[in-house]
Amino acid sequence: MHTIHTRAAVLKPLLIWMAVDGIASFAEFDLGAVERLTRWLRARPGRRGGRGQLAPASIVGYLIVVKDLYRQRTKLDDAPLVDPLPLETTYEAAGITRANRGAIPFIPDPIAVDLLSKALSWIEDYGNTIVAAETLRFRTRAAAVAAGRGRGASDDVRRALCQAALVGPSGEPLDGAYAVQKAASHLVEACFIVIAGFVVSVAWPPHGFPGVEYG
Repeated sequence: MHTIHTRAAVLKPLLIWMAVDGIASFAEFDLGAVERLTRWLRARPGRRGGRGQLAPASIVGYLIVVKDLYRQRTKLDDAPLVDPLPLETTYEAAGITRANRGAIPFIPDPIAVDLLSKALSWIEDYGNTIVAAETLRFRTRAAAVAAGRGRGASDDVRRALCQAALVGPSGEPLDGAYAVQKAASHLVEACFIVIAGFVVSVAWPPHGFPGVEYG
């Protein structure tokens, strides 16, 4: 839903530009249209009005919508018929490079090892419990909504979670939607950390992080 909202927010000014530029449909988008759109976006003021131009990251948001319309062209009645960015990424077209996008600060080895170890613990020791709680919450709510329970769906979810008596990593009971969603969010973050750690360990250090078991 968040993705739909953000894409819709971008479509409104995009459609206004199309009307001014004389483009009557997304099917008319070609390389020239993308170039004109990019020039128009770069000339737009940012959130601070006339004190600054639109940030490159915001320009990326517009170009991604155009690119996504092309990617989903077989499902849409109106979409670009040719790849609007065949030779560069949306970031490159917006002017974002390695030099100006900023770098992530270096994480010292002791902190990186400790962080990766804790993330692995979340996944291996608590992952199944958290997934079971989130699955139970989702299925119970879906069944209650389908049965026309309305606001009673929340009561059904809490009752089902209390009966399951699942416990989170800190010993807290996963007996409510908020507690379950919070734990699930942290589990997703732990997965990202582990994936990033494994990607880094392929190139450095040569044998992975010391003190971390890989399996």
